[in-house]
Amino acid sequence: MPAPAFPHMAPYDIPLFCAFMLSPAADGYQRWEFDVSVGPGVDPGPYVDPKVRDNAIYLTQAKIDAVGWAGTIPTIFEVKPELSLAGFGQLLGYRWYLERHLGVQAYLAGITDFMSPQYRVLFEANDIEVFVVRPASAAQQLAAVEKVKRMSGGIIRPTRLVWPDDPAQR
Repeated sequence: MPAPAFPHMAPYDIPLFCAFMLSPAADGYQRWEFDVSVGPGVDPGPYVDPKVRDNAIYLTQAKIDAVGWAGTIPTIFEVKPELSLAGFGQLLGYRWYLERHLGVQAYLAGITDFMSPQYRVLFEANDIEVFVVRPASAAQQLAAVEKVKRMSGGIIRPTRLVWPDDPAQR
């Protein structure tokens, strides 16, 4: 079974992200990162084999669907059918961790095929841009994957941020 086109995205997220990638709104980004790990994760302790310990920390870190870069400014994207309060909370948490890790302010955006007005007002009040798209067809998905590959040197892979060991940074 082949790996998903975009690491970490569920099968129902990919057509939404691809539709966004083929829209004019995506043209403002020069590069993309996917499955970006943020936060300290859960450390099982020093008594655990170092490779297992490192893997456990990685697997328990929060994972951002996608980060689009416009120059040196990141935008964190959450991709979900029917974007709601869960996506709102994820975006706020991801930004908190990413800003502390990179030391730069990040914009927030959601990509969805539906959003209730009760949640849209919440996103707008917090300056979170929302892109409502129709899911991309299979042919459009292939075109979007190729576009992202051209932008990323032919490879789409997860981005792992190693969280600082200093507890004050957590």
